[in-house]
Amino acid sequence: MGLGYEEFMSFVYNSLEIDNEKMISTITYRYPAYIGSGTANYVPVRIDDEASLKDVWEIVAELPPPKCMEFYIDLRTRDSYNSTNCNMALDSVAGPSTQPNMERVIVHRPS
Repeated sequence: MGLGYEEFMSFVYNSLEIDNEKMISTITYRYPAYIGSGTANYVPVRIDDEASLKDVWEIVAELPPPKCMEFYIDLRTRDSYNSTNCNMALDSVAGPSTQPNMERVIVHRPS
C-alpha cells in the first residue's frame, strides 16, 4: 500500500515547500472511470483522513499503467480564507488547474 496519511501530508508540505504562512485547505484525488467507448469520466475523492487516503491507494493499484495520480491542492493562508498559489516541485508533472483557485499536480508512480 502507499504512505500513511501523516507521511503523505508531510511529503506534500515538504515537496511543495509550503511555509508556515500557508496551509493546505483540501486535497482531492481525481481518478479516471472509463465509460462507453473508453471515455474517461474523472471522479473526485477528497483526501482528509487515513481511510480516504487508503481508498486512493486501492484505486491507484487497480489502474492500468501508467499509474498516474492527479491531485488538486487548494492552498490558503492561515490568517484568511483567500486562496493562494505556490510553485509545484514534486517529482511529477504540474500545470494550471481547470478549477478556480486550485493547483493541479500529476504524480507518476514508479511501476
